[in-house]
Amino acid sequence: MALNGALGLGFVISAKNLASDVFADVRKDMAALSADPEKLKQAFSEAGGEMKRTGMALMGIGAAGFAGLGLAVNESAKFGQAVAEAGTLVDHAKFSTADMGRIAKEMGSTFGGDLATQTAALYQGISSGADTAEKATGLLTAANRLAIAGHTDQATAVTGLTKVMNNYGIELKDASDVSDAFFVAIKGGQTKAGELGASVGEVAAAAKGAGIPMDQLVAILGTGATLLKDTAGATVGLKGVLMGIAKPTADATAEAVKLGIAFGPDMIRKYGGFQGMLEKITSSANFNAKSMNNLFGSQEAANAMTALATNHGAAYIAMMEQMKHRTGATADA
Repeated sequence: MALNGALGLGFVISAKNLASDVFADVRKDMAALSADPEKLKQAFSEAGGEMKRTGMALMGIGAAGFAGLGLAVNESAKFGQAVAEAGTLVDHAKFSTADMGRIAKEMGSTFGGDLATQTAALYQGISSGADTAEKATGLLTAANRLAIAGHTDQATAVTGLTKVMNNYGIELKDASDVSDAFFVAIKGGQTKAGELGASVGEVAAAAKGAGIPMDQLVAILGTGATLLKDTAGATVGLKGVLMGIAKPTADATAEAVKLGIAFGPDMIRKYGGFQGMLEKITSSANFNAKSMNNLFGSQEAANAMTALATNHGAAYIAMMEQMKHRTGATADA
């Protein structure tokens, strides 16, 4: 006997369902209505009332199973609400809530994680510019891989990736390349995805302005985190370096003259990148223990530059070599 056949809501709960292991199919049918949680609640309530009237409330499923269905309905309602909230951020002609729900479910099925976590990551991605199903799928795929490989949550991974991408003007379709750069730094350095993402976001704009490409920035922070034993310390140090280059002090100008280098906003470009700048400074015959302090002012900046210049920048050079072969690194992990 069908308990809600008259409802016309796309699924049927019958005595056979309740009394056998095919009840799992009923759960799937109910989950399919997650985009319309109010409709699902109504169906569940009416079906429960009919069960009581027919004396079948405890047949097969039992009270505990019936309570479990209630939890499923609540979770379905939360998921529907989260998708609806994400839908307020986009033009539905370009990205429908149906596609949003589908993507969140596909991510959860492929990479794991509950729907609430995946939907939070989706919301963060849409907020950062993933305004179509294609863009969101690419970004969330990269973020889920990074989250697993880098031991963080999906929303944090999305935030880290999009901060550097937005600052460098990298298209969302290339999110996997940024994720691969992150993972090289995580694997080769003493940092985590969440820490690295936050750090990159703090300095990306200044680094790009100074002429440091994305992969070099990630490598600098990854190497600095290892050498200084602290991602935050490496970030503060790099900020000081970039500030010193942008606005040279009188002491920095005098030290630059002594070293025979062109110290200023364009020096990283002039010397072919961050490693070239390091080599130009440290290879001078007049370079000494005080040179970094004189050039960059703050102790944090001097410490970072001294650490990165150790053994002629061997650690940084090694990480940049790994960056050349980064494609697919996150997916492999």
